[in-house]
Amino acid sequence: MTSLFKESSITLITRLAGFVVAMGTSIIIARILGPTAKGSYTLFLLTVNTVVLLVLFGLGSANVYYGAKDRALLPALTGNSILAAFGLGLLSITSVEILIRISAVQQYYLDNYIDLTQLRLFTLVVPVLLLQAYLVEIVRAAGNILYYNLLNLWKLLANFVMVALLVGLYRQDLTSALIAWVLAAIFTLLPTWLFALQESKWKVNLNMPLLWQSFKFGGRLYPGNIAQFLNYRLDIFLVGFFLTPFEIGIYTTASSLAQKLWEFPHAIRTVLLYRVASQTKNSQAIITTTQVTRIIALLMATLCILFALGSYPLVLILYGTEYISAVVPLVLLMPGVWTLSIGKLLSIHLAGIGKPEIGTLGAVISLIATVTLDLILIPAIGIAGAAIASSVAYTVATIVYLIAFIRITKTSFTEILLIKPQDILLIKTKITGQFGRLSKKYSAKGNP
Repeated sequence: MTSLFKESSITLITRLAGFVVAMGTSIIIARILGPTAKGSYTLFLLTVNTVVLLVLFGLGSANVYYGAKDRALLPALTGNSILAAFGLGLLSITSVEILIRISAVQQYYLDNYIDLTQLRLFTLVVPVLLLQAYLVEIVRAAGNILYYNLLNLWKLLANFVMVALLVGLYRQDLTSALIAWVLAAIFTLLPTWLFALQESKWKVNLNMPLLWQSFKFGGRLYPGNIAQFLNYRLDIFLVGFFLTPFEIGIYTTASSLAQKLWEFPHAIRTVLLYRVASQTKNSQAIITTTQVTRIIALLMATLCILFALGSYPLVLILYGTEYISAVVPLVLLMPGVWTLSIGKLLSIHLAGIGKPEIGTLGAVISLIATVTLDLILIPAIGIAGAAIASSVAYTVATIVYLIAFIRITKTSFTEILLIKPQDILLIKTKITGQFGRLSKKYSAKGNP
């Protein structure tokens, strides 16, 4: 538990720093481009990221799973990742070209002020995005959580700098924002490649049987990853279908703010997959997961309530009066943000013990709820309906993970969700220990 706390603390600090950087980028885009152009920008990037996810095939998670179990496989996993990224990247580029020749698809993007030529051009960056996604998981598989988090922070910093230079100082338009995003992706790949090579001892080779195993493992995660991604993002596509880019800009502002609260469970989740997959005693992994889930459940409940109460001044200060209509969907998303923060930890434990298909099941059931409710609620009540649909869908997914976790681990509902005195003691001990070490460090500096 000590190493998990330490690595999670490192992850949380870097993710919070990333949160600040990402907020800065979001504010620049929102205030300079305005809600309508921000909506087009979001839909453009969402399209490219959806293409990436469709050809990702869960190989990143397979890299963590196999690399954490046997670090001797890292050179082969690295080589396999390079081969897969460029092969699948070419497949994605071809698929997009076929897709945007469909007249209904063309009309959808034109209605949302997206240039089809630009969309074709920017799809060429997909192999770069795939390779970065695969290689960064090589670093995590090696157990180097610090480098892993620094790479993710660097990605956000690169995007912020590019946006600040190209949008804030050069040309204040959509094209500049998109070019900034592409440059950030390229500048992120370079250090990721170097760190991955370092972890694989500067060796790269191909292992086709291992690649096939990775595809099989990733294939069990693949439908769930797509379904979960669509749970987060399908509502944006549907808002674009039923409403306008202006509403996309408003709604994505609310959903982006809401999802920033997941930095806390994500900090644990990043480390938990590696820890669960590498631990030989399943009972210890269960104790670790249930304890951190209880702590996160309490923390996230507090944060969601505070976020809901402060939503109006928060949106007004960060984004201005143009975005004030984002307050209602932001508040409506809070229940789902809380429930899925629990579900994220339970599902990653299940994946770590070799049962990723449960994550797939929960995500697919949740997606059915998302589609059904979105089709009913968005035409009826607009972006508030999209927020309600997402919140319900997040909760449905968590219920699936909770039931599966209880049955497999033989734990109870209270064991997972109700805070215990030892949890509070652990928090106090860790925090006091951190401050004590800092105090000794600075005392030593002051009294050599």
